[in-house]
Amino acid sequence: SKPLEIRRNVLPSLHQEDPFSIFCWVKTVGLNVVILTTWDGKESSAYPLEIRINATGHLQAFRGQPGYHESLVSRKPVADGQWHHIGVVNNPQARKTYLVINGVYVDSLMHRVQLNTYSNRQNLMIGMRSEGSKGGLFEGYLQELMFWNRARSAATIRSTMRQSIQWSNDGLFKIAFNEPGRESIAYWPPEVKSAASDLLLRYPIQDLSVVQRASSVFLTWRSQQDDSRLFEVERSEDGQHFEKIAAISGDEGIGFEGGKTYSFNDQTATNEGVLYYRVKQYFTDGAERFSGLVKVGRGPGEALAAELIGNSPNPFNPQTRISYQLRKPQTVELTVWSVAGNLISTLVSTEYQEPGIYYVDFNGSDWPSGTYLVRIQTESTAQVIKIVLAK
Repeated sequence: SKPLEIRRNVLPSLHQEDPFSIFCWVKTVGLNVVILTTWDGKESSAYPLEIRINATGHLQAFRGQPGYHESLVSRKPVADGQWHHIGVVNNPQARKTYLVINGVYVDSLMHRVQLNTYSNRQNLMIGMRSEGSKGGLFEGYLQELMFWNRARSAATIRSTMRQSIQWSNDGLFKIAFNEPGRESIAYWPPEVKSAASDLLLRYPIQDLSVVQRASSVFLTWRSQQDDSRLFEVERSEDGQHFEKIAAISGDEGIGFEGGKTYSFNDQTATNEGVLYYRVKQYFTDGAERFSGLVKVGRGPGEALAAELIGNSPNPFNPQTRISYQLRKPQTVELTVWSVAGNLISTLVSTEYQEPGIYYVDFNGSDWPSGTYLVRIQTESTAQVIKIVLAK
């Protein structure tokens, strides 16, 4: 087999003293395989970059010169048959090189040694080292190989890695495996085939947070995906062994700009120790994904600065009284939404309200029977409750 070679004249400089970022999506179960490299495998050769998967399935990035090599390594294996967004960022201003996986800096190297790694003096090989050298042949899928002649921040990587980035972006060079004219940027051996991948880019669960109450733990999160079927809330006492404690339908979120907001009040939480929470998201096509972890120390609960007490009567026809409590002066917005995320009514919208208990009437005469969502929003709190109109 022959490697795919990217012509050196189209690449940004990969020298240690020059800023660059290089990224791609990868999916494989291969071990001891090369993803990208500028090294010919000879100890007498200097090289600015090699990205490979080692014998334990971890991602590693190398650079070196004769008799001296430096490497970065991931904390967790990536050869798991799942898509991962991987890459390397070199920031000479900070004098650091970073290994990046899924938008997170997972390892870094200080520029302690002035390496004489040459820049752009040989082609970049994809899938293996140059012919005749040792190095495992990559077997798997690569997608969206991109280069920048600048150091990209972790926040920028996370915010754009699931987007289709255009060629016109400043400093970007992109390898399009399925577009014409590719022969001008790479040598394509017959063995290298391009095919439609199953890479489906989705936004992760965002803004997962917990608030401790006197007798419960209140969770909120946001999702930008409109194909969410179900969310399962899981809880753990040690951060490793989780149990499912709730299931929230994807239709129950309130639609706001940038996605839907969801909430759950855990009234079975213990009153001492530390609890960990995460949310598992199910999509309509059967795919699944987890959020990150959040934890809360249980003890004497700190009351919410603003809290929806409830409504009465519930169910109602056609009018109900909604009550909420403020424990400090703050601005308040109280709104009613359909379960489809459409704004029904703005009941309160003030610049400032004093602490106290407030009552607001809602009349559903103009709306059909069904479940509606009441949301209170202040500077520090967002909470949602359900109300039922039964005509």
